[in-house]
Amino acid sequence: MDDVIYRQAAIEVCDWWQHEYDESASRIDDIIHCIAEDIEKLPSADVRENVRGEWEGYGHDFFGDNEYRCTACKKTANIKTDFCPNCGADMRTE
Repeated sequence: MDDVIYRQAAIEVCDWWQHEYDESASRIDDIIHCIAEDIEKLPSADVRENVRGEWEGYGHDFFGDNEYRCTACKKTANIKTDFCPNCGADMRTE
């Protein structure tokens, strides 16, 4: 299950761990810094309250993988997630 998290909170966790290790652990600091940079690049979900949708079977993409369409925004995705990655609609059943 995918969860929507606050990007800044994830970066702060990385910063906290980076400062927990002493200066001799520079390789760990480098890794944590790279993780924080990657988190900053992740797309943000526009999760809107009270916007609900459902996944509809839509067909297959160019590679033959299943495609599903969000009933809220009509955009497609290759996997069913709890929130639409395009519009943030809550796709969980009530």
